[in-house]
Amino acid sequence: MKEKMREKAARYFVENSNCCKSILLAADETWSLQISPDLIAVTDFFPKGMFSGCTCGALVGAEMVLGIIQKRNAMAMNPKLANQLYKIFVATFGSCCCRVLRKKHSILERLTHEGCKKITADTAGILYDLVEKLKNISKC
Repeated sequence: MKEKMREKAARYFVENSNCCKSILLAADETWSLQISPDLIAVTDFFPKGMFSGCTCGALVGAEMVLGIIQKRNAMAMNPKLANQLYKIFVATFGSCCCRVLRKKHSILERLTHEGCKKITADTAGILYDLVEKLKNISKC
């Protein structure tokens, strides 16, 4: 399932060229979240670090999904989980800043968006692991 979610996120990225939207769509398809079209539309404001090069949209999308899943499962919102996602993201990619991440990509990766596609897919995998861990905790 994790690999399928990674593939979905990569596919949506190629179709939409938006990392935040790709994460939400992949999560929606993976876990049948029935995310509202309005929320999906909001993600149009998050590409390329919110058009400023700041926080990576893949991270923003993953944080949004964590909140949706906690709310839908009547769990108390856990800010530590959001921080855990942030720390894993930064440990994996070296930064959460879109501009910093893109500078690490080769010219070809920047032109083809392959670097961002990989970050989006990898973030979907990180999200998958955290959500599955969260689901197991809530079963206890």
